[in-house]
Amino acid sequence: MDIIDLHSVLLRVRRALALNFQQPIWIRTELSQVNERRGNRYLELVQKGNDQNPIAKAQASVWGRTFNKVIKARGKTAEDVLVAGQEVCLQVEVDFHEIYGLKLNVVDWDPSFTIGQLALKRMEILQELANSGEQALQSKLTLKPVLQRIAVLTSSAAAGYADFKQQLKSNPYGYRFSESLFDIAVQGVNVEETLIDGLQKVSLNASWYDVVVILRGGGSKLDLASFDRIEIGRAIANCPLPIFVGIGHEIDETLPDLVAHRSLKTPTALASALIDHNAIFETTQLDLAVKVGRLAQQHVVAEDRMLLTMANRFDQLGRAELLNQKNQIELANKSLMNRVSQHLASSKQLLNGQARELAALDPKRVFARGFSLTTKGGQILTSSDQVSVGDEINTSFGDESINSKVL
Repeated sequence: MDIIDLHSVLLRVRRALALNFQQPIWIRTELSQVNERRGNRYLELVQKGNDQNPIAKAQASVWGRTFNKVIKARGKTAEDVLVAGQEVCLQVEVDFHEIYGLKLNVVDWDPSFTIGQLALKRMEILQELANSGEQALQSKLTLKPVLQRIAVLTSSAAAGYADFKQQLKSNPYGYRFSESLFDIAVQGVNVEETLIDGLQKVSLNASWYDVVVILRGGGSKLDLASFDRIEIGRAIANCPLPIFVGIGHEIDETLPDLVAHRSLKTPTALASALIDHNAIFETTQLDLAVKVGRLAQQHVVAEDRMLLTMANRFDQLGRAELLNQKNQIELANKSLMNRVSQHLASSKQLLNGQARELAALDPKRVFARGFSLTTKGGQILTSSDQVSVGDEINTSFGDESINSKVL
């Protein structure tokens, strides 16, 4: 049995690694921890299986000089890549030491790989939300005609928040807004926890607000990657209030941008959108007022015309009725006159007949025919029984009379 000491074994390992990794190689891995000491970065690398359990781990180092060289060559975005939780593509030198074990010395890394992976992950999350029907929930919410009571989720120290408030305050219409700040982290590992907590508080008092806004000023794509979490997407999608998002610059896009009711490019643009929304409502009301006034004026003119037409009609009807009544009165007058004339003629004839009868009864005519009138004591005598012997009587012959005594 051959026995080899530990040092010899580790030397063989060192030689084998040196033989197989003569040049730096590119590896794909996830950063589980990132620590900085004296300008150096110490990384813990991990690879996970389909069940998200680690299947490989290793330690890596980025020396200060190398770090500064890469940042100078690739820009500040390269610095944002080295954050715990990121998937990265590193160029490493494989080194092995008999005492310190396996070491990977990082000499370069590719920020575009990480950004691409983040975009891919974002799309996977978005697809999952679409499959569950949650992606479209916010788009189905109806905005109130006026948005004044605003729940603001951002960092109180964020420059974007100051820009947002200033834009609202200086609006040209003089609109007033009520803002309630929910202070959250807008970068780093606490974004998910604080943002979800803020949305839960808003949801519990949804009747207090008209709209929710999530704000963050500019930053690198990797800074904004903190918002690309499925639980953040779900919290936004299921919020009972419409959510406006203004995160980053004009070219930036995050998961909240794709799930919220409306996405604006910057906090300032978001404030302008709220102002414009209210201005549209005011303009609509003013237009309606003008239309109502115009319709009312048209209605008044139409009513005036109708009244004038009715007045003319009544005037014509009145005149016709007066003429008709006048004609009827004239006819009645003529009829009355005819009847009066006829009555007068009839009465005249009657009077003439009576006059003739009276004339025929005139005493003079009676006396003329040989009649006489005998009276005793002024009393007309009609029978001989009315007188006695010795009575004096008067016999009248009209113009003459004689007195006699009964013998």
